Amino acid sequence: MSAADVIRAAFAAHRAQDRERAARLLASEFTFTSPEVFFGGRVG
Repeated sequence: MSAADVIRAAFAAHRAQDRERAARLLASEFTFTSPEVFFGGRVG
């Protein structure tokens, strides 16, 4: 999967509000935080 494919898939998952599908695209060590949302790494 190319980088562009990953971006397209992530955007599609975001638009569909499909957190599980988006999480499958992330590396296991990925961590994201923001003032409104905490997503402490990959789901699953």
